[in-house]
Amino acid sequence: MYGVVYPGDPVRYLACLLLDDENADDLGFERTTVPGGRYAHTLVRDWESRISELPDIVSQLESDIKVSGLAVDRDRPWLEFYRRIDELLVMLPVQPEGNQS
Repeated sequence: MYGVVYPGDPVRYLACLLLDDENADDLGFERTTVPGGRYAHTLVRDWESRISELPDIVSQLESDIKVSGLAVDRDRPWLEFYRRIDELLVMLPVQPEGNQS
């Protein structure tokens, strides 16, 4: 399972599944393609009990990206990848090197 977050006002959130191939049955739901590229990530264990912490976790990841000399790519969505029932991978898009402003 994935969450795809388009920041802005308002924030747009899509709950998603990865289809096995282009011909997989999408049950009539909208299809989208997540833009590729580099993503910084952090693993959140026991995420269900930490939902109130998620904004701070995202802010910390954003700060870590800046400290590393990179920048968050504001043109691509953030991703949530639910690896297991108790593990969430929060992923922020990173601008290609040389494109930081």
